[in-house]
Amino acid sequence: MARAPYEAMLAHRARLDAVRITQWLEDTRLAHRAPLYTLLLAIAGGPAATARIDRGVAGAHRRRDVTNLAALLVAGMEVLGPPQVAWIERAYLTDRTRSAAELQAVLVALQVQGGEDATIPRARAVAALRGFIRTRHPLAGYAAPVLMGWRAWDAVPEYVALLNAGAPQHPASTIAILHYLDASARPEGRAAVAAHRAKGR
Repeated sequence: MARAPYEAMLAHRARLDAVRITQWLEDTRLAHRAPLYTLLLAIAGGPAATARIDRGVAGAHRRRDVTNLAALLVAGMEVLGPPQVAWIERAYLTDRTRSAAELQAVLVALQVQGGEDATIPRARAVAALRGFIRTRHPLAGYAAPVLMGWRAWDAVPEYVALLNAGAPQHPASTIAILHYLDASARPEGRAAVAAHRAKGR
C-alpha cells in the first residue's frame, strides 16, 4: 500500500478502519509512516477523521511546518472537497510570505488530487494553478511541470503575460515556463519564448 498510487488507495476505501489508522498515527514508533497513514485516514473518512485532518492542516499552516504538509493537504481536500481548494489558494498560493518548500508541497497536493480528477476536479486544480501564476510569484514556473503533465495548456496566456511583464523569476522557474510554452505548440506561447530568448534573458 505504501508504494501504491493514490488511485489504488481509493479503491480500498471500504476496507479501511479509521480508528485503527488513528492509532497508528498516534504511535511515535510509526512517525515515519505519517504521510501514508494521513492519506489512508482521509480515504477511510468519518467525522473524527475529518476533524483530525482539519486540525492537522490548520496547525501546519500556523507553524509553517512542511514535515507532512503535502499529505495533509491531499487529505484535507479529500475530506472537505472543492471548498478546501479555495482555502489553499488564500492560505498558500496568494500568500507571498510562504516558503518555497510550502509551495512545493501545495503543488504536489494539487497534482495528486487533480491527477485523480475525482474529489477535486482537475479543472479546479488547473484554475488554482493559473491563479498562482497570475500572482507573478518568483516561483510561478513551478506549476508548469504539473500543467504540462496534464497537457493543460489553459495557462499559456498567464505565462505569456508573466514573461511579457518581465516579472522576476527564479532561474529554474523561468526554464520551466519556457519548456511549458514550447510544449504547448500555441503560436502565442512560442512567440513569447522567442521574444524572451531574443532579449537574452
